[in-house]
Amino acid sequence: MDDSIVAALKAGGLDAEACVPSVAGGAVWRVEVPQGHAFATWAAIAKAATETKVWPILRGNTGDVPEAVARDPAEVLAAAPLGNVRDVLGPRMEARRASLRDWIPEVDRAADMDQLAALADASGIHEFIGSKTTGTPWPADPPEYTRVGLQTLKGLKGKPSTMLLIQIEHSSDVPAHLGFGGWNDCPEPEVQVAVLREWRQQYRAVPAALTGDVLECVVVNRPQTEAEAMRLAAEQWIFCDDIVGQGTQSVRQLAIQIWRAPTWFFWWD
Repeated sequence: MDDSIVAALKAGGLDAEACVPSVAGGAVWRVEVPQGHAFATWAAIAKAATETKVWPILRGNTGDVPEAVARDPAEVLAAAPLGNVRDVLGPRMEARRASLRDWIPEVDRAADMDQLAALADASGIHEFIGSKTTGTPWPADPPEYTRVGLQTLKGLKGKPSTMLLIQIEHSSDVPAHLGFGGWNDCPEPEVQVAVLREWRQQYRAVPAALTGDVLECVVVNRPQTEAEAMRLAAEQWIFCDDIVGQGTQSVRQLAIQIWRAPTWFFWWD
């Protein structure tokens, strides 16, 4: 076993003998985490990652293990587009515009994703029957800095969970090593890498949990203003439509949510 893996396990208080290579590839190891210790263990290993170059990813229950990766991670990393998040998501924005054109004729007037999100909210296209989320006033009170909680760990009811240890340079490289993305509306792994790279630099957002169709990030630098939160929410809507269409029901509600929360949740149906 590589010394970096041993050091990462030691940082998280885990037994090296319980860690086994993952089918995802030689740079990925899998270990079971005792009940009630998953997030604390993740945080300890993540904190030590600057030295160990090993990044932890929570997988939920012990039966949730990654599949073999079809593409070479180095190939995915080399294909990750350059530029800021809006440059990277430009093609997805145009695809979203095209998908909305039959319902919102004005979409062609949108110069950027902020205007596109505003048109979608004004149309109420994401609202469930009988609900009303448009025009929600911005909260008067500042967000509370609550304890971090991950949806992936909820519902385990004290059962142990699985953690992956990935030998990588940057946490944003995780999708390349796990082959995450590229089905239905879920962005390709190289797009995931590029988006996470930019959000890591801007918000110190890092992947904490990744299952079959869910990505969760822990965020250090939350958006501080309404305008910043709205801008980020528009990006997240383009990145993952389901968190609005099957979740918050408006980009504005998503902005309020990410302004308050220390975690981001993405789910692709």
